[in-house]
Amino acid sequence: GALQTNLSGFGVMAESERMRLGELGAQYAMIGVSSAAFAGSLETMTSALGMSTQAATGMIDEARVLAQTLGKDVGQVLSEMNAALPQLASLQETI
Repeated sequence: GALQTNLSGFGVMAESERMRLGELGAQYAMIGVSSAAFAGSLETMTSALGMSTQAATGMIDEARVLAQTLGKDVGQVLSEMNAALPQLASLQETI
């Protein structure tokens, strides 16, 4: 639901990609990441930063690994990353 609502182009993606993103979202939900945070990260990375969904999910996974390595709450780290992504996107536009 959150992916369909918050991720531009989700409805026109290949079914295999929609399934992959849905499964990843469910896996992240099991470790405390809200569906809104997951979808929001994907939206900002794909729309504002021009990343593919593959690259965006890779970056989300890197954030998960970093959070777990540092003993931080993964959901909180992704929420904080979501707060910073629009600022990063605006910096990218000025470069």
